[in-house]
Amino acid sequence: MRRLRQWPVLLLVLFALGCGTDATERALVRGTVRYRGQRLTSGSVVFVPNLDRGTPNEMAIGEIKPDGSYQLSGSVNSTGLAPGWYRVTIASGSTPRSASGLTLPDKYRDPSRSGLEREVQLGRENVIDFDLQ
Repeated sequence: MRRLRQWPVLLLVLFALGCGTDATERALVRGTVRYRGQRLTSGSVVFVPNLDRGTPNEMAIGEIKPDGSYQLSGSVNSTGLAPGWYRVTIASGSTPRSASGLTLPDKYRDPSRSGLEREVQLGRENVIDFDLQ
């Protein structure tokens, strides 16, 4: 059942990877993800462009590693991400190590409900950490 809830996020990512821009200037984005103080050990972080703020129509996804870290990858033909404002979704493939039984609330899977929005900038290190409650 849990895998079925991840399909909308995966389909959204696949669609976006096919719709990326060809902008040449890109910024690397990395960080860590915690839920209630515990690092997530797997899952994904997805940056969805906020078109209302003029961000290019390009999404990026990063796999959450066992240490809670992630690094975003842009479209198939690029590294990094175009600068701009992004709504963020986070899906956890497992529960935090020391908090068995906890799962992320469903709102974090929806860019319009997650409440997470971040700016990606050129010429600086974009370390974007998330401490979810």
